[in-house]
Amino acid sequence: QNQHRQYNIGTYFTYTFISDPYSRQPKTYNIQAGIWKRINDAYTFMLGGSGRNMAVGLSYDMNTSSMRFHNLGKSAYEISLKYKIDKGKDMRRFSTPLM
Repeated sequence: QNQHRQYNIGTYFTYTFISDPYSRQPKTYNIQAGIWKRINDAYTFMLGGSGRNMAVGLSYDMNTSSMRFHNLGKSAYEISLKYKIDKGKDMRRFSTPLM
């Protein structure tokens, strides 16, 4: 948008739980937490978790710029859900002639 630039700095951490690590196919579960700073504008806090096919996340965007006076100081929440569909173990190969 014209000459507008946005700079973010932050990090997140992941902790992995392994259920039955001695089995052939141990199940893993991840818990993530993070924080980001959008320079001169806002902070974002994130908490989430994931398993084999499913992930869920919750983030909170806290406005710190002068815009907070225009929106009555309200910040934003965001919930994200992800479901991964496995298509099987075999990869299909496609072959095309070179031009």
